[in-house]
Amino acid sequence: MRTTKKIGLLLLGLGALLIVACAPRVRPHGNHGLPPGQVKKVTGSKSARPYAPGQVKKNGAHKHPGKKRGHYKR
Repeated sequence: MRTTKKIGLLLLGLGALLIVACAPRVRPHGNHGLPPGQVKKVTGSKSARPYAPGQVKKNGAHKHPGKKRGHYKR
């Protein structure tokens, strides 16, 4: 009886450890968890645009820099 309880508790503990180890972790995207406006204040920048996640694409970080989509060749 005692050994079955010990084995059960061991398996329960290992199962809980497995669930916690495989849980996704949320990480900030380089702003240290601050919103873009607060990062702008800290850095002294005039605009919060470079710190906003949706604006990164506009600053030249395209996946295919050589391709121009939607432009007709003349």
